[in-house]
Amino acid sequence: MSGVLPEDNTLSSFTFDCLEIINTVEFSPFKRSSSLIAYGGDKRLAIAVCQFGEDTQEFQFEHVTDFHHGTRVQGIAWSPVTSVTHLPATVQLCSIGGDKQLRIFTTSGKADTSVSVMTGHTGYINACCYEPLRGEQIASVSDDYTCRLWDVETSATKACIPLSSPGMAVKWNPNEPNKLMVAEKKGIIRFYDLVSQQPIMSISTTQAPLMDADWALTDALRVGAVALMTGIYGTCLNQVSCALRVGGGLSWHSHLAICAAGGDKKVHIWAVEV
Repeated sequence: MSGVLPEDNTLSSFTFDCLEIINTVEFSPFKRSSSLIAYGGDKRLAIAVCQFGEDTQEFQFEHVTDFHHGTRVQGIAWSPVTSVTHLPATVQLCSIGGDKQLRIFTTSGKADTSVSVMTGHTGYINACCYEPLRGEQIASVSDDYTCRLWDVETSATKACIPLSSPGMAVKWNPNEPNKLMVAEKKGIIRFYDLVSQQPIMSISTTQAPLMDADWALTDALRVGAVALMTGIYGTCLNQVSCALRVGGGLSWHSHLAICAAGGDKKVHIWAVEV
């Protein structure tokens, strides 16, 4: 499927149809798989290839595969082992389920797919991420006041770190692979040494409830956070709008000024001028 950028910037630049209302969307952040996008609904997790022209005015879309998920897809994390630059292509990603479980999907073709289920959280899981260099571990945080580290090969819990409030975000940084950032709902962001599993630094945002946080890839000394009922002030360089009846998820392309979000049985993609 191909598309051309519309002139009306109140519309999404491109869309493609889905079988379900989309709850979450995630571009692969890794160079070897940056053309891949994953999106999830209430029972299904899908993978597709999105190719953009040099000026992002043209769009090529190809659906690759669907995974039966069995429960609502709440979030998606891509593994760094995913690669479409070498044959056979390898795809691995982790999904957050509404049943408080994580699932690892691994495929090297439609006929060779495995699913591993990771069970241990007793509350809803709010975020997960892969260790970004080799992809051998996954970290997750939950409403159950824990951060868990999982072994990807065995699906077993390697460590369970107690938190003082629900965990809302968890991030690895490739420049600091032995450290893990965990953001808690009460506004505390802690950095853990993964050898000792002890916090080595903490930051108070002075705002609660904290809803999300991110660790800058270009500067390991920078962290951003979002709290409910607070704002970030600055200059708006551009604005796009789209009337989505129902949907969720927002993901930026790894190196293009393009973002995607779920909608009413569609994924909407915007080419944003900066």
